[in-house]
Amino acid sequence: MPDDEVDRDLARRLRAYENSVPDAPAPMTERIGRRPPWMAVAAVTAGAVLVGAFVASDLLSGPRSVGETDPTPFASLSPAPTSSPAGPTTSASAAQEPSSVPSPDPSTPAASPVPEATTAPASVTGVAWSDQVGKVAPGRVYRVTAEGGRFYALGSEGMTAVIWSSADGAAWQSVSLPFPRNWTREQVGFVYVDELAVVDGRLLAIGTVGINDYLEVVVWESTDGSSWQEVDTGAFRTEAFSVEDVSAGPGGLVVVTHQYQAGTGSAWRSTDGGSSWTEHRPPGDDLGVHAVVGTGSGYLVAGAVGETYDNVVTSSPRIWHSVDGTNWAVAGVEGSGGRGMVEQITVDGSGRWVATGTLDDRSVAWLSTDGGLTWTKAADIGPVAAASRAEFRLAGAPGGFIAFRATDPADIWTSPDGVSWTQHPTQRPSGVADGMNIGWTRGIGRVGDTVVVAGDSYSDTGSPDEWLFWVGTIQR
Repeated sequence: MPDDEVDRDLARRLRAYENSVPDAPAPMTERIGRRPPWMAVAAVTAGAVLVGAFVASDLLSGPRSVGETDPTPFASLSPAPTSSPAGPTTSASAAQEPSSVPSPDPSTPAASPVPEATTAPASVTGVAWSDQVGKVAPGRVYRVTAEGGRFYALGSEGMTAVIWSSADGAAWQSVSLPFPRNWTREQVGFVYVDELAVVDGRLLAIGTVGINDYLEVVVWESTDGSSWQEVDTGAFRTEAFSVEDVSAGPGGLVVVTHQYQAGTGSAWRSTDGGSSWTEHRPPGDDLGVHAVVGTGSGYLVAGAVGETYDNVVTSSPRIWHSVDGTNWAVAGVEGSGGRGMVEQITVDGSGRWVATGTLDDRSVAWLSTDGGLTWTKAADIGPVAAASRAEFRLAGAPGGFIAFRATDPADIWTSPDGVSWTQHPTQRPSGVADGMNIGWTRGIGRVGDTVVVAGDSYSDTGSPDEWLFWVGTIQR
């Protein structure tokens, strides 16, 4: 299949998956090896969390960066550009970024971070978004996140995995990752990076390489964000199949993964910085896993049990917790006997935990005040179609929470406490050509009071234009 047809096919599959529970499996035609989960090939869903069976006070005492929303306490890792994309339309002058910065000292153990605010911060009341999107061409982004006080956009440019970096969310520079070993460019139908974590003073990136009916996980590492090399992960490369999310915690790195079939969610742990991995599946039947969060004291995973490929949601929401990423226990979730799923989870600057997802065809928010061990339904945000996800990208901040609904046009919900939520409808930003749609990628990055989301513009036939970003400022 020509590259442009592959891109269009992946884009169409991604948008179908983002608006529904996992799609019906493709016809069981003759195939090579295993058929990849196309929802993962285009972009792996992100939302859910893991926290160990640890005491609530430990978890609240030092929450790490959560999911895709908050910068970690590590020093900034700034990749030097290997190519210079076209300047964004929202920036009058591109900020000059250093080619490199000192990397964290690997010999110094990372201390558990403290909440960002030492005094009670003003409550989050909204987000002021730029009037127009910015564009960076060429390439495609699958996730936007923040680490070490920098924004990162993770994706690909042609048949090369690429990471874009920005200090302010407006001016971006790119670095290309080494082409996956044991493959040739003529063999590959797609290659991209869509996960990023900081561990042992290094940046660790995880992505996917494959063609038609075959899919492998690729892991890269860097000590400075500029020079990258591939990590030999052994059997994890093929057995993990598709990584949905990654996070670091006291037991090492934990990823949540998914096979092609529905209900095949699992978790893997690495204690050596991403070289070797062991599977530790949370309890339950037919698991769907959407996100993992590591804290100073454990992990949380969010997802569902009873996941199927039906055209309606038949799963039930679940959150699992673990101290070490090995032994998992089910958290108490109000509504766990209903239909739905937990998609996102985060914490604010005061140690309040919030999760979002669906329950009985409603978009809801859950709140935990004991560090993630028990969750109560705190808010009914509105209806969703029976086959739909809540579509939120969730961010915690000092003084509250932000939920970006990835629709076109998007809308934003904010909450000062996880209980009371206010909707802020938005205008469709300018900068997207007439007749083009906006498909938002996974994730929302936050550094201070600046938030960034990313996506691509595409036609009704699925043909992509270029990746775009939208910058907002938290209002208080």
